[in-house]
Amino acid sequence: LAQDPRKQCSKQDGGGWW
Repeated sequence: LAQDPRKQCSKQDGGGWW
C-alpha cells in the first residue's frame, strides 16, 4: 500500500488512514 498523504490524516487525529 503506497503512502498517500491525501489519505493520511494528521497525527493529531491519531495518524491513521481514512
